[in-house]
This record gives sequence, structure tokens and C-alpha cells, in this order.
Amino acid sequence: MTSSVTPFRLAALELMARRSFPIRLAYWVGHEASRLFDPPVTHILMRSMQTMEFKLAEMECQDADVVLRPTVPGAAWDEFYRAARFIKRGEETAEEALPKIKQ
Repeated sequence: MTSSVTPFRLAALELMARRSFPIRLAYWVGHEASRLFDPPVTHILMRSMQTMEFKLAEMECQDADVVLRPTVPGAAWDEFYRAARFIKRGEETAEEALPKIKQ
């Protein structure tokens, strides 16, 4: 993993260089600890579970007459507060598929 030095980070490092050793050590420990969880472990776990769920769903869809796949661009797994957005997209997808469903 590579990291770039932004002007803000460079300024922060220069400021830390002028500080006492305990402050520099605390900054370094915090920085290294944040690298351990970047990307957050929960996101990695959720993506793994989503991949597994996707594969299982694909297998189940093989025998279906009609499969609806509503997509919501830019959506994340943890956006529970946006349920209305997902429901609306599902309804739109179902309405688009009604002719095929009625066959």
C-alpha cells in the first residue's frame, strides 16, 4: 500500500517534527494503527458476504421465469437510512418488467 504526501500531511509532519518525542510517538502509533484498518474490516467482511450472497442468488435465479435486478448506483451496504430509495427503485424495476411478468 502506498501513501501520498499531501500538503496538509506534510505540514502536519513538519509540525510533529518540532514536537517532543512522546507527541511524535503518539502521532506515529495513531497513524500506523489507522493503516491496519484501512479499508475498515467491517467493509471487507460485508463485501465478502455480499459476494457469497450474489453467487447463491445467481444459482437460485437460473430456474426463474423472470428475474428482477434493481440497481441503485452509488449505494453502499450500510445505507439503511435510505430504504425508501431502494424500495422505489425496486418498484420501478417491477413496473418495467410487468409485460414480461404477465406472459
